[in-house]
Amino acid sequence: MRKRRTTLPIRKRSFLLIEVLISLALIALCLFPLIKPLMAMRQEDRKYIELIQLEIASQHAFCEVKKMLYEHKIPWSCLSKENDFKDVLTETYEIAFNKGMSRKYTCDYVIHRIEEANKPSKKAVGLAVEVELTFTSGSSKKKFSRTLYLEKHNT
Repeated sequence: MRKRRTTLPIRKRSFLLIEVLISLALIALCLFPLIKPLMAMRQEDRKYIELIQLEIASQHAFCEVKKMLYEHKIPWSCLSKENDFKDVLTETYEIAFNKGMSRKYTCDYVIHRIEEANKPSKKAVGLAVEVELTFTSGSSKKKFSRTLYLEKHNT
């Protein structure tokens, strides 16, 4: 005769909360090395975009300084001395990032006299200057410089 086997009911055990939390933590630890380089690249991209926009703002500020020189708002007597001419542009520059993030910069400029050159005709005096622009926002500073040749005609 055959014996009948009696099957015991299989009891399914549910997951404990701690097991679920541990599995989520392990998944997060596995994903972290994949996400970290992407975040670093995004941060470097943001710094590069800020540098490009500051370069554009420095070109604009340099044009403002050239305009002030052309309109004689910066006197020639201040430039022909050995001392540096320092001033602040009144305009604040706002560098915008994506999604409405922006940072405001103030621009200071210093005009350094490099060399004075007299023309052979003595009717004009030339002056080579370096315009140094410093953009400041909080604790960050970025400097840009341009060289400019100015000429004053004696009449």
